[in-house]
Amino acid sequence: PIHFDSSVFPYTYIRQPKPTPDDIRRTFMERGHHVDCYIDYRFYNSGRCHVYSLPFHMERICQITYSFPGGMFINVRVLHMKDYYHPFEHKFFAKISRSFPLLNRLMLSNAKEQKEKH
Repeated sequence: PIHFDSSVFPYTYIRQPKPTPDDIRRTFMERGHHVDCYIDYRFYNSGRCHVYSLPFHMERICQITYSFPGGMFINVRVLHMKDYYHPFEHKFFAKISRSFPLLNRLMLSNAKEQKEKH
């Protein structure tokens, strides 16, 4: 099987309505690939789509954003979180802790201050 972790940015769409994560998943499933994904829509007609194979066998995953849906990634040891449009709140870090139980390196790139203070 093929294993991958891919981000497409900027993802430009012309059609309306905007493609959903289910649309992206279905496209891959029709070709025999089990994937998950999420889409960050930025402006009127662009965004970023992050698609990754399941089960996820790689030791690193790059540039997840606040839109990351979660899941179980027991092989991941290195994670880069990057989002300049949304703050990383406490609930999101809890999701990261559950999703990456064996993480030993975390890199953050974020420009927004947390709204929820703990």
